[in-house]
Amino acid sequence: MNVNQTKKRTKAEQSAETRAMFIRVARELFAEQGYAHTSTQQILAGTNVTRGALYHQFTDKADLLKAVCEQIQQELAHDISLAAEQSQDSFAALLTGLDTYLDAVARPDIQRILIIDAPAILGWETWYEIDRRYCFRLLLESIEQAIADGFLRVQSAETLSVLLNGAINDGCCWSARSDNPREKLAELRSTLHQLINGLKS
Repeated sequence: MNVNQTKKRTKAEQSAETRAMFIRVARELFAEQGYAHTSTQQILAGTNVTRGALYHQFTDKADLLKAVCEQIQQELAHDISLAAEQSQDSFAALLTGLDTYLDAVARPDIQRILIIDAPAILGWETWYEIDRRYCFRLLLESIEQAIADGFLRVQSAETLSVLLNGAINDGCCWSARSDNPREKLAELRSTLHQLINGLKS
């Protein structure tokens, strides 16, 4: 490997480290005080990096929020997969994955960033696009497996996934904006379990 290749790799690593630092600091600030009350100057102060470096990595503050949401979705997908692997069968894995997601969005930091701020700032189309690449994909795979194993009596895994995902996402937004988010989230969990159990073979 020549010197130029080494330099290129080092620059790429430095760029990745800078990007990760911006995401970490922004995520902490967005969680503590919300997107609207977080300025780019506060983000820069937390990183001790120039404004030029910020805009080299992200087009604007909303683009940074998108990156934070993608990181959260990646973490959620990882946690859901780990929890589902411990289930006794594919039907139990489906319910476990649902519960893992709902437990996560009950956390104030994730609720504020992913459920309250992100749809309003990024728009529903972008928000759903991120969701489909991570948690929706796992939901679809779980339902496909449950159907293949004979646990669900439905014809279309994709149709059921779209319906359940819509109920989950809208339900989470509804609960987050209520006077008692935890109570509403518990109601949502119970109702979703009833719906899914009603489809069991």
